[in-house]
Amino acid sequence: MPKPKTSATRTDAQRRANNKWDYANRTVIGCKVDRETAERYKAHCAARGTTVNAEIKSFVLDSLGESETAGGDDQKQPGE
Repeated sequence: MPKPKTSATRTDAQRRANNKWDYANRTVIGCKVDRETAERYKAHCAARGTTVNAEIKSFVLDSLGESETAGGDDQKQPGE
């Protein structure tokens, strides 16, 4: 059974193309922390108007001496 569309303007073919590009060009970095710490950090990020993902990404790029745009987000995904 085919999966339903994720948005009214994005076709299944576009979704598959984006997923294929992500698989070839991106990876997930994570760490395990206790639930209380995770919830406190999520609240901290929300209070600052950001997300945990954005904070981790910013930390990684700062550690490497790179800016947000130099981190590869300027690459276009299929359909953009």
